[in-house]
Amino acid sequence: MAIFNKIGSFARSVSDKTGDKLEISKLKAQIRSNHDDIEELKLQLGDYIWTKFDSGVIMDEKATEICMAIRQSELDSAACRQEIAAIRAAQESARYQADMEAEARSEMRAQSAELFNEVRTFAASSNRPFSACPLCGAPVSNDSRFCGDCGTRLY
Repeated sequence: MAIFNKIGSFARSVSDKTGDKLEISKLKAQIRSNHDDIEELKLQLGDYIWTKFDSGVIMDEKATEICMAIRQSELDSAACRQEIAAIRAAQESARYQADMEAEARSEMRAQSAELFNEVRTFAASSNRPFSACPLCGAPVSNDSRFCGDCGTRLY
């Protein structure tokens, strides 16, 4: 019988400890909930005071000091946003300029190749051993791969 009393006593002890831990967990959850409520109320109070300040109501010195710091931070943020916009505009302008330059280079290459082909066709039809560089106009032999004057690749 003593063994059953010890088992029963142990079970009650475990049950009591479990109940205590459960109660402590519930109380801690209530404390966290209260803390969250307090933080939300502080935010609401701050919004209320800011609205009053922003509408021109005269506040005490500390509240005015804090509100002026907020106002300065807003101005600093606005300046940062303007700087970001300027950087993005410069990037967009640089991309546009690079695209235009690439397009111009591509067009010049196409025109150069077309002119070179015309010169080569003319040279081949006239049985001349030389033609002209499409970029600088210097005479080049028909079997040359690059212009000897300007270095342009000959097609």
